[in-house]
Amino acid sequence: MADYAEKFNIIYKQALENAAQLEPWKGHYLTRKVETEILLDKVNLKEDFVGMELGCGNAFQSALLASLSKRVFATDLFAKDGHTHSIGINKAQELLNKLNIKNISLVSCSAGALPFDNESFDFVFSSSVLEHISDRELALYEMKRVLKPQGHLILIVPTHIASIYAFPHVFIYLLARACQLFLKSGASGNDKDNSRINAGMPFMKRFRENHPSFPIPEPHGAYPDVFKELHQQYPARWVNLINGCGFKVTDIIPTCLVPWLLIEPFSTAFAARVYSLTKNMNTKISSFRTFNYMSCLMGIIAVKDNYGSRYTI
Repeated sequence: MADYAEKFNIIYKQALENAAQLEPWKGHYLTRKVETEILLDKVNLKEDFVGMELGCGNAFQSALLASLSKRVFATDLFAKDGHTHSIGINKAQELLNKLNIKNISLVSCSAGALPFDNESFDFVFSSSVLEHISDRELALYEMKRVLKPQGHLILIVPTHIASIYAFPHVFIYLLARACQLFLKSGASGNDKDNSRINAGMPFMKRFRENHPSFPIPEPHGAYPDVFKELHQQYPARWVNLINGCGFKVTDIIPTCLVPWLLIEPFSTAFAARVYSLTKNMNTKISSFRTFNYMSCLMGIIAVKDNYGSRYTI
């Protein structure tokens, strides 16, 4: 698909101009655009394809995919849920209205009970969602069920590297927020000392609530602890899980070789910019299998096929 980059850039610019207030965090649109581009260097979507995105969030990536397809069904939970990190599908409708995109249907449902007929879709796409689902096998079997024979499964999942980075990330995050609080309340004079302390108290309360195991980081996905997460997100485990659910993995792509979690605490926008600038490098070296073990995120391309050879790493 030679012209996907141009189409993606148009949607990206429209999102920045018309829906900046709907961006979950600065740099979100750019980050999602880059990771989708990296994957589509390996998959050829056709104009007559009908696809589905599982866990669409604000549906920005659904919008990108819809620009290359006949129709996309974007699914997510109805409202925000702390366990899944969903922002709620109502936000997706706002974004699609701003972008004036008509060939996307929003469907509120869970990953384990997709309300679609068997063999409905040419492709199923999901980015950074599978790790938040407790019953990942059930979700994969549902994705397999709704895919047409030889349909493409396109996933982005975190690796063990993301879990390793989580250990320094929690300290860097704390340092970055402490510096921000200090600078914001840094008016001169002793009379401001108390206000500086008070300004920090709400943050520390939130931090303790979100990081009850500190200094051990909390798991980002549906895992009992970060050590189990690290073990389960090893690339070979993802591949074996997907192969074992009736797919044949045809390609894996390291999609984020930059140390995102070490940059993000200071500026998500800057982290996204670094990610964008290193995209070509990321793509060029993705053919070296060693880098599968060095990337924070991994793209997995598979086809619905109960038989055939298995991709191993």
